[in-house]
Amino acid sequence: MQHRLTVCALSVIAVITLVGGLAGSRHALAAPPRPTRPAPVVTVSPVHTPAARPTNSARPTVAATPRPRPSVTAVALTPLALPTPLSLPTLPTLPTLPALPTLPALPTLAATVAPVSDPVAALTACSQGIFGLNLTFTRSGGLTGQMARSLNLPAAMGTAIAANGTAVYGIAADRSIVAVVMGSGDASSTDVAVQVNTASLCTVQMTHSQTWPASADIAQTTLLAAFPGAPQSADYTPTTTTGSYAFSAVTTHPVIGSGTLTSQGVVLAMTKVSSSQALLSALSGTGEYAAELAE
Repeated sequence: MQHRLTVCALSVIAVITLVGGLAGSRHALAAPPRPTRPAPVVTVSPVHTPAARPTNSARPTVAATPRPRPSVTAVALTPLALPTPLSLPTLPTLPTLPALPTLPALPTLAATVAPVSDPVAALTACSQGIFGLNLTFTRSGGLTGQMARSLNLPAAMGTAIAANGTAVYGIAADRSIVAVVMGSGDASSTDVAVQVNTASLCTVQMTHSQTWPASADIAQTTLLAAFPGAPQSADYTPTTTTGSYAFSAVTTHPVIGSGTLTSQGVVLAMTKVSSSQALLSALSGTGEYAAELAE
C-alpha cells in the first residue's frame, strides 16, 4: 500500500516536471522581445527675461520755452475808388454816298434769220470756212442751252442761245463737235455761209492724242496746226493755268463773196485730258459776237 502511494507521488512529480519543461521550451521558441526606444531628449532654451525699463519718473522733466507772439496792430482799410467810366468819342457822321448809276441793259442779240433748215450748211461754214477743217457730219440738229451744257461747249454759246440766237450742232465722223449760233448777220442774204461769216459764234472741239506740251509756245503751235483756218499771224494773248493753255486775239475776217472784212474774236484752247490726250477747242465770234470774245 505504501509502495503504491510512493509510485503515484513519483508519477505526479514526473508529470509536473515534464509540463514545466514543455512550458520552458515554448517560451524559448517565442519571438524575442522588442528593443526599448530611448526617450527623446528635448532641449529647452533658456527663457530671456527682458530688463526692466526705467519708469517715466526717472526721466528729467524739461519745461517748454514759450514762443513770443508778434503783436498785431489793427489797420483801418481805405475802400478803393472806382474808376471813372470811359466816355466814348462821338463818331463823325458819315457822308451819304451818291446813288449808283443804273447800268444800261445789255443789248439783246436779235435772231432775224429764219431757223436753219439744213444745219450741215451752217456747220460746214463754221468748221471749213472759218477753221479750215473738212468734216463729215453723222449727226446734226437744233441746239438748246441745255444741250450746249451737256456737250461742255463754251459758256458764251449758252449765253448767245439764251439771247434768242439760232443755234445748231453737229457731230462729225471723227467725233469732233461743231456748234454754231447765228445772229442778225446779213439779213438781205439767203446764203447761210455769208450769215455765218458776218455774225456768228461757232466752235469746234476735238480730242487729240499727244504728249502734254512743256511750254505755251509749243501749245500755240499745236493749236494753229490743228485749226489751219484760224488767223495764223494774229497777236495772241496767252493764258496759262494748271492743265490748260488758252490764246485769244481780235482780228478781222473776210466775208465770202463780198470782198469785205468783218471783226473777229478768236480763242484757241488746250485742256489736258490724260497723259497722252488733250482736248483742243477753237471759238470764233464774228460781227456782233466779236466783242464778246474780246472782253
